[in-house]
Amino acid sequence: MKKLFRLGSVAAILLGVVAAAGYIAFSHNVPPRFTLSGSPSPAQPSPSGAVPARVARLCQDIAPPDKEAQCERGATAYQAACHQPKSTPGVARAGTWLVAAGSEAGMRVHEKFIDLQLPNEAVARTQQVAGGFVLSGSGNSTRVDSACIAVGTLLLHSVDTVPEMPLLDTSQRDPVIAVVLDAVDDPVATFRATGLGLPSDFDDGTTHRLSVPGEFTIHGVTRDVVAPLEGTMKRTHAELVGSFTLKLAEYGMEPPENPMAAVDPTVTIEIHIFLDRS
Repeated sequence: MKKLFRLGSVAAILLGVVAAAGYIAFSHNVPPRFTLSGSPSPAQPSPSGAVPARVARLCQDIAPPDKEAQCERGATAYQAACHQPKSTPGVARAGTWLVAAGSEAGMRVHEKFIDLQLPNEAVARTQQVAGGFVLSGSGNSTRVDSACIAVGTLLLHSVDTVPEMPLLDTSQRDPVIAVVLDAVDDPVATFRATGLGLPSDFDDGTTHRLSVPGEFTIHGVTRDVVAPLEGTMKRTHAELVGSFTLKLAEYGMEPPENPMAAVDPTVTIEIHIFLDRS
């Protein structure tokens, strides 16, 4: 943990000094919110088999020595978090859809310098996404029988950049994100939903908008949420985008403290999911 504190202090000082020197004068590249695209982002290598050097270094920074191995195993825990989607007994299954490569999830949050709201959103994302959903019934009675999306939180990485300022490496906040989320002990966030009715033309390739009630779990805490989703489905492929906000305190978390810069306690969770029928 001492290494993390040193890293966090250096990053905080650097971010604060640069902001004080004229952060607003430089362009800040912030990825837009997810939208339906029709094709997934290029797949990134996922940590499987031998633990990548990145995971090992991160775990050395954020985990106590007796939890480093646990931290490294957590890098792939999302893969089994949802198990195999199941349908309700006695109800005809209309199809099982599993998360496909190129799916992404993440979070965005406003940053403040002293008491001034910066024109800045910090955005962190990962392609460590797994899960799927089961449809049952047919026609007007088609419904999502069960759905589960799992996201690995350990390797969330910053994707906003400040290209004119090479000394400002936004990835320096990545270990701090992992600590705030307590990713060593709880390396997976999940969204689960059941019993969602679908329009009769849900699979005709047009775009549909739904408000999906479900349970979101992060940091070991589960709360009811409603996720506005936009999606399209055609034959054997589907695509979903959506977001919802949460307050860190409601999930037992606190934003990182810094005397010069502060993080808003309200966070937006975002998903961009591609699914293939199995």
